[in-house]
Amino acid sequence: MAFLKSVFYVFMIFSSVIVSMSEAKGQEKSAVIEEKELIGSWELDYEKWRNDLEQGKMERLNKKGAELNAKVKELYKNRTYIFNDDGSFELFISSGQSLRGTWVLSQRGKSIELLYPSGNKDSLKLISKNGLRLRLKSEGQNADKLLLSELYLIKK
Repeated sequence: MAFLKSVFYVFMIFSSVIVSMSEAKGQEKSAVIEEKELIGSWELDYEKWRNDLEQGKMERLNKKGAELNAKVKELYKNRTYIFNDDGSFELFISSGQSLRGTWVLSQRGKSIELLYPSGNKDSLKLISKNGLRLRLKSEGQNADKLLLSELYLIKK
């Protein structure tokens, strides 16, 4: 009888793990954003980004020393994206610089395309959306080489 109970408990634990994994996978696949949700001001969550930085990128950054770390923090902290309802956007960098361009949702709200006047384009895949928080991942040829390949944004 004890053996059957053990088998039953193992089966229940295994089943709940499988269900949890499939629910998490389903949530990731269903992450979409509508235009009205995106419109507004979004600030980069620097601390979240820094804490979740891939190990290899973190090691490269740390090897560069405290001075470069301070410059990276200055460049990325308080970085703000403003998405306007006319399809334009502006990216404010804490150094006082800004970039302008246009944005469009693609893949039925699963990706944001940023188009710059220079002709350059960024594609940001929506990984997750949780209330007023977005997690976006840069896609494209050199996305994995970017230090800031994932964005954690908070709506202001």
